[in-house]
Amino acid sequence: MTRKVFVTGFILAFVLIVATLTPGAMGYAEQKPLVDSVVFEASTDKYFVNGSAHGVTMDTTVLIRDDRTFVPVRFLSNALGVTNDHISWDNPRVILSQPGFSVVTLVIGERFIIVDGQSKQMDVAPLIKDKRTMLPARFVAEALGYQVRWCPVSRSVIIWPTGLPEPSAGHVVASPNTSQQSLPVLDPPVVDAKPGNSRLADEYVMINQGYQMLELVNAARLQHGLKPYLWDNQLAIVAKNHSRDMLNNKFFSHTSPTTGTPSARLSAAGINWRSCGENIAMQTPPPDTPQVIFERWMASPGHRANILNADFTHLGIGIAGGYYTQKFVSYFD
Repeated sequence: MTRKVFVTGFILAFVLIVATLTPGAMGYAEQKPLVDSVVFEASTDKYFVNGSAHGVTMDTTVLIRDDRTFVPVRFLSNALGVTNDHISWDNPRVILSQPGFSVVTLVIGERFIIVDGQSKQMDVAPLIKDKRTMLPARFVAEALGYQVRWCPVSRSVIIWPTGLPEPSAGHVVASPNTSQQSLPVLDPPVVDAKPGNSRLADEYVMINQGYQMLELVNAARLQHGLKPYLWDNQLAIVAKNHSRDMLNNKFFSHTSPTTGTPSARLSAAGINWRSCGENIAMQTPPPDTPQVIFERWMASPGHRANILNADFTHLGIGIAGGYYTQKFVSYFD
């Protein structure tokens, strides 16, 4: 992620040398490498860089206000690669001027951010809380060359370099305080290497759809005052196998001619469940998105009851072709 500009000619070279010494002359300085990933979790005092299992402890907690995530200026800047000696305070302005990054200026109480001299609107303003300067993480990260996604399942902000794919579940870790994994891991696809094989791509599409469905389900539970479901890989495999069974044998039912009832499938997999439930869905042309499938389930009293069941604690989701299966259980203590 480095970038250099080489120009021949004495006069132009002189101009460029002067420009590299001027704050904000990003085009002529070497781009500083960005960190691979940063995770900030709401209401916790730790953040995680580059998948480290040992979080960095802050002297205050991450704040959620007006649907935005606020992080203390020093910890946010350090996490994104800006060192303390390039963070300056000119009351009421905060200036980040790390060489190799854009120069970023924010003003306490003002809803704009200045990036390399260009002012941009924000929908929130930096603020002071408990004598700490709190900056909106999304706007600062994007100004420094990152992209940002809010994960409602773990109530985390995930940050990674612009233009790169989002880090995988194994690379972005949640804190020990998080009660669920943020990204489901389904049984790995088995594929060959023949040219034109699209099965691997299809598998990853379906894994991503399972991830979206988990977020939708747990966001609904949080809205109803319920605990988010814990992701369960064993359940996901059972669910995926039932979806494949329906796809391959061309039926749509909770009862399979080969594996029997939902509870029988769980017992056959060695899962010692206390109570269980199952939702299934089949896409209709044109292909439905996870959002559409979720809305159809929530509009159905029986399916909605499973999603919002206060007794169930664990969830696995499996998708094959256009077939969706959700497996819900609670375990014996």
